Amino acid sequence: MPNDLPMAIIDGPGKQALIEYLRGQLIPEDQIAQAETEGRLQELALVCAFVGRGPRYTQEELADRLGVSVEFARKFWRAMGFPAIEPEARVLTDDDAEALSIVMRRISEGIDEDVALQLTRVIGSSIARIAEAEVGAIQSTFSDLPLLQDQPVDITPEVVQVITELATARVDEQSKLIDYGHRRHLAQAARRQVLWQEGTRAGLQDLAVGFADLVGFTALSQQLTAHELAGTVEHFETLAYETIDALGGRIVKMIGDEVMFIDEDIADAVEIGLQLSERYESDEALSGVRVGIARGEVIGKDGDYYGPVVNLASRIVGIAFPGTVVVADEVHEALESSEAFEWRALRPRRLKGIGRADLWTVRRPGTAERRPAGADWLQARRQQMAEIIADGI
Repeated sequence: MPNDLPMAIIDGPGKQALIEYLRGQLIPEDQIAQAETEGRLQELALVCAFVGRGPRYTQEELADRLGVSVEFARKFWRAMGFPAIEPEARVLTDDDAEALSIVMRRISEGIDEDVALQLTRVIGSSIARIAEAEVGAIQSTFSDLPLLQDQPVDITPEVVQVITELATARVDEQSKLIDYGHRRHLAQAARRQVLWQEGTRAGLQDLAVGFADLVGFTALSQQLTAHELAGTVEHFETLAYETIDALGGRIVKMIGDEVMFIDEDIADAVEIGLQLSERYESDEALSGVRVGIARGEVIGKDGDYYGPVVNLASRIVGIAFPGTVVVADEVHEALESSEAFEWRALRPRRLKGIGRADLWTVRRPGTAERRPAGADWLQARRQQMAEIIADGI
């Protein structure tokens, strides 16, 4: 298995400490010797610490044990997002065998193989993100952990013991938290699938879809250090989750400086847009957002949503001025009589891949309309020129 990340450089005493740790985990001497030769002692120690059982099988041996083809075992491994395994590398554990057997059991019960592998991809990518975030949290808390550094260190038996205890406690607690979150989200996902609105076609849901885009992110990325930029993105995400969750919406995904959210209630979706605009505008650490919202039938798949409505909302946010909430005509039509919002019609816009669209800005009654600054006017002129060229004028 190739080592994708730089590991700490181990000196003589550190190497011996890892070897003694692996012997204590009952790893066979030939595997320890092979790992030492290949420079994989730390990798082997991490597998023992976090997975809990030492490697026993090559990929072919594991496939033979379960009665599946090596090709399918490789497909499963890739679907989980793990790096490729060398044919002779004995790096797989009983946990790997159990996981693969679960997927095989689902297929034997009638689930299509492609569907099973796609679900595996979703699980793998989601867990990978959790793991990266968790290691980042460990690094920020225990910045001197030897296994997470790229510099010469002395790895003593005491250090290995600390790492092992930390791994055991964290993995056990995190597994419970993941299981809890999975069950809760599963209940919500089932509810959304079962309680389709009357008249909605099977497989489709009528939803409001919104995108909020952090203004000036490219400029910020040039001005801030990597650490400061990461803090800004984290702050952006925190405000987004707090605002959207509080109003009954749901974040579909964070895409760097952009958040995609959905809501079954159109008025709530617009309220989310206004609150996002207000909160980011008043936050000194951020530069404000622009929001685009559309509504209609969307396709839900693997926790994401697709279709013309999603594309429309994404295009709308791209032409909105900073600090404004721009909505599609269908949103305005549904809420036009509401006293909670004020509307202003924009001239029809030509949106890439969509065509001409009737759009509206929305704000709270009695609030001043935001006037675009010089840079915003430049954006508007560029948009106009793009539309003229697209029309063939």
